[in-house]
Order: sequence, then structure tokens, then C-alpha cells
Amino acid sequence: MSEDAAPPAFDAARLIADVRKGEPEAIAQAYQRVFGNDMGRLVLAHHLATCGVGGRFGPDLTDQQLRYAAGRHDAAIELATSALFDQAAIVVATLTDNLEGNSHEEPAFNYTPPSDDDFGF
Repeated sequence: MSEDAAPPAFDAARLIADVRKGEPEAIAQAYQRVFGNDMGRLVLAHHLATCGVGGRFGPDLTDQQLRYAAGRHDAAIELATSALFDQAAIVVATLTDNLEGNSHEEPAFNYTPPSDDDFGF
């Protein structure tokens, strides 16, 4: 590929067709396209907070309310996991209101890449 060659155009119709077929690679790519950018991370972080991730359940909840809250919480975690955010990224998001660090990008928030002389410490 020459330096002047542009990357191939994104084929949204093909991705949608592959998602409808249930192809796991296409579904993973769709989640990445939706949540792998600044706006997607902002929306996902808001969804996590709205669903109670990082919060507390009050002691006065009925059993039904507690089950509902736990279900919302777990569904939000599942969505973030499907978008390739790991547990560490989700925990940091609850503390900073900033979701960073999926497996496709190095986190931009409060992150210093290790130097060659860190010797793993």
C-alpha cells in the first residue's frame, strides 16, 4: 500500500447485514464503532452511572426494588463489557466520570505509558 492510499471506506450496510446474521466478529465491530469514540464513551459512562454502577443500594429498598436495581446494574456492566471495556476501566469511570481504556486504545485520561527502564515495577 502506498503512503497516499486511503483506508478502505467503511461499509455500514455490510456490517449491518453481518450483525443481522449474528456473526460475532461483526457484532464486536459494531459495539466498537458505537462506543469506541469520545461520544460513545460519554454516553456509556452516563448509562453506567444512571444504572447505579459505582453507587449504593439504599437500605430501605424492597426485595422487588433491589432485584430491579441489581438487574439494571448488571445489564449496564454487560453492555460495557460487550463494548470491550474491562473491569478496571469501569471502576475508573465510576471515580472520574470518564470512561477510558478499552482494548483498542490506550487510555487518554491520567495515564503514563511505562518507560523501558521501569523493569516491570
